[in-house]
Amino acid sequence: MNHSNASNDSLITLGVDRALTETIEVGFGVARFDVGGEKSTSVGLSAVMSF
Repeated sequence: MNHSNASNDSLITLGVDRALTETIEVGFGVARFDVGGEKSTSVGLSAVMSF
């Protein structure tokens, strides 16, 4: 993140991964960030299958 004297930016993240079987994994993540006084939330979901 780019920090300057004019603002105080912040970022908080949380992620969880879970192996359902030997070949399948799922993941979930949430990020909260405040850049220049504007607060936002980002959410992600992933699924991985090995062949």
